[in-house]
Amino acid sequence: MASTRKPVGINFDKMLQSIKDDIRALVLEHEDSSWPINDDSEKLRRFCERLEFLLKFGLKERSLVLGGRKDLWPYLCRCLSDRRNIREGIDLVRANKELKTHTGRHRYFLRYCLLQAVPGRRPAA
Repeated sequence: MASTRKPVGINFDKMLQSIKDDIRALVLEHEDSSWPINDDSEKLRRFCERLEFLLKFGLKERSLVLGGRKDLWPYLCRCLSDRRNIREGIDLVRANKELKTHTGRHRYFLRYCLLQAVPGRRPAA
């Protein structure tokens, strides 16, 4: 199914600045509370939405002439599978049978990457 949102008039400089501001807000939230940021954080949700939008921009969700779809998860796998430090995350996502959609897989992978800085943590499915 094709997306109904039209990317006309998107200001990428403003979008990147918003993502930077979200990162600063997340860092401040962590420094103020000394607690890890969890999935209940509104700031984290907003950051992830903007990051996902930016990463998905330009990938059409309609079917291709020869079949298949252009989604973010297969794109990430193709681009990042050669990187040894990223391969573990891709394998972890592929091994999780609870993830049924490309959207679920790329969101889980992004959460895995965000949690890499926190030792001993794995994202919940």
